[in-house]
Parts: sequence; C-alpha cells; structure tokens
Amino acid sequence: MGLAALDQVESDLISADASWQRAYEKAGTYGASLIPAARAALETTLNDFSVDRAEFSTLYEAEIDLLTLERAYLQAAVETLLQRANVRATTGRIDLGGAS
Repeated sequence: MGLAALDQVESDLISADASWQRAYEKAGTYGASLIPAARAALETTLNDFSVDRAEFSTLYEAEIDLLTLERAYLQAAVETLLQRANVRATTGRIDLGGAS
C-alpha cells in the first residue's frame, strides 16, 4: 500500500472516530439530561392541566417536545452505531458475532 493510500486510511479513520465520538456524546446528552427534563416538564404540565392551571395546547406542546427529543435520541443512537461500523470497516475489524 502506498503512502498516499495509508494517509487516506488514516484520515478516514480519524474522521470516522470523531463522528463516532460526537454521535455518542450527543446520544448521551439526550438520554441523561434532555429527555428526563422533558419528561419532568410533561408531568408538571399534566398535573397543572388536571387542576385547570394549564391549557391543553401547553400540554400538547410538552408532549410534542418529549417525542421530538426521543426521536432525536434514537437518531443519535443509530448514528453512533453507523459511525462505529465505519470505524470497524476502516480498520478491517468486522465482528460478525455481534460482540463489541
């Protein structure tokens, strides 16, 4: 393999690893803080709605916010797996048994 090819593989690996790390951190942020906060906000709004201190539209928005964050979390989790596969493909390490 020539020097240019090795440089390209190294560049691809660095890029894939950086993308993997970003996606992993993003998924972690959604799971650890954003989604729990949205769930708490929804519960508070639901309680307020049940005693006529919140409008239905506010309850609806809180539910939509939570669903949006959950969808973004799932997208980030999928991106994490895709970038992990990218790193493994670049290094030639392919695990067909499903173990990490």
